Amino acid sequence: MNKNTLNVNGSVHEVSATAHRFTCENELLDSIIRFSPAPLLITDSHGFIKYVNSRFEEILEYSQGDLLGKKVQSHFQKHVSPQLRKEIFRRIGKLQRYQEQVSVTSASGNRLTLEIIVTPVADTQGRLCNIVILANDLTREHEMMQQLHHAQKMEAISKLVSSIAHEFGNPLLGIRFVLRDFQKRLELADSDRQLLIMAESECERIRQLIKDLQQFNRPASGKKVPFDLHEMLLSVITLQRKYLASRKISLDYQFGENKIILVGLMTELQQVFINLILHSCDSICAKGTGGAITLKTWLDGDRVMVMVRNNGREISQEDMVHIFEPFSKTQDDVHGTGLGLSVSYGIIRAYGGDIYVRCHNGNTDFTVALPCEQPEAEK
Repeated sequence: MNKNTLNVNGSVHEVSATAHRFTCENELLDSIIRFSPAPLLITDSHGFIKYVNSRFEEILEYSQGDLLGKKVQSHFQKHVSPQLRKEIFRRIGKLQRYQEQVSVTSASGNRLTLEIIVTPVADTQGRLCNIVILANDLTREHEMMQQLHHAQKMEAISKLVSSIAHEFGNPLLGIRFVLRDFQKRLELADSDRQLLIMAESECERIRQLIKDLQQFNRPASGKKVPFDLHEMLLSVITLQRKYLASRKISLDYQFGENKIILVGLMTELQQVFINLILHSCDSICAKGTGGAITLKTWLDGDRVMVMVRNNGREISQEDMVHIFEPFSKTQDDVHGTGLGLSVSYGIIRAYGGDIYVRCHNGNTDFTVALPCEQPEAEK
């Protein structure tokens, strides 16, 4: 074997090793992109989709078969305003990267908040050949920020409402004393006496309303005792089932396997779930076709979760913002004062918990989160 043969064999071996390394690197790169935690979409220079990774399919709930070869605008144009679309095309034309936060809807109708980074890719001659769209799912952060702003607003409102309610209480007491004094006068005609009784009855209704308003900002009083959450919910279901059946509404439950013991005033929490069930009833009746309410419980770390789901009319975005505010009645609330949900919110917040509302796929979920505090004897 001469020297030239050795050189050729060495070169072939080197080329083979380099090709093998490139193949491994390409496979590694493809694997990294495919299973990246960030949603990724790639189009050609005309906007036809060439590639989406697994995370994109998972978040947006579209498969590759739904997207490959399709114009990106045909799927996502409705989520981008004309002004934003114009700016993105302007940046792409100048081969400039663009970053923006957008709200999109997945294939199943879930609302998502995404931060998108649109990066145009040029070939060796400086011509646009691909567009890479990388997304960061900010949905959870966006929801948490909304909840924080809502909690701050509700705290301010609750203090104001409680203060106003206290100021109404004093003059109301004086009015009731005057009405009772007039009732004791013998010379009153029966019709006049009946009017005074009706007036005092209305004062009592106002007094109860003031009490409810003060409860909105007042931590629970009385002795807290341990009780079984599931037994308490079963008592609520028993009380409400006949009323709901008369309106062609079924009431079912799916309780977690574990026994859940809470410490608190059981009657207060009973009222919370009665209020949520009655609100669900109103939503279903507004739809006019009968329906179903489901209670579900589970443990989430150190929190107890109780969900009340109904398939009635969904809450509008406009109503959703104000739903827990006093006297804020949705289009489906035809009875009551509009305090049921706000009082429920105040009770749950006093327990260190929270209430979340979510509308999806024709259902409305009210989810109550409570700290799972164990009785002293079990600690």
